[in-house]
Amino acid sequence: MDVTQRREDSNAKSTTDRQSLDHRAAEMTEWFRAHKISEQGPRLEVEPKIVLEVAFNNMMRSARHESGYALRFPRIVRLRPDKRPEDADTIESVREIYAQQHST
Repeated sequence: MDVTQRREDSNAKSTTDRQSLDHRAAEMTEWFRAHKISEQGPRLEVEPKIVLEVAFNNMMRSARHESGYALRFPRIVRLRPDKRPEDADTIESVREIYAQQHST
């Protein structure tokens, strides 16, 4: 296999991965809209029936958000069907994570 073929294979995989990601994002958007409780601008409140795993670069204090915290560069990693909404992190967990990130 030459370099050109590897590049083409890599580009095809990249395109397939992107399409798969786009498809999953569309499915999640559809689910969120179907389970919407309220919508205020970019904020969408949904029924507490699903748990998402969210990755982020760091956490900051924020007067803008009701919780008092904001995630920097948040991204949904995956749905967690193995978790119940009661198993999700709480504001207490958020405070602990923030304290750990900002100690010392």
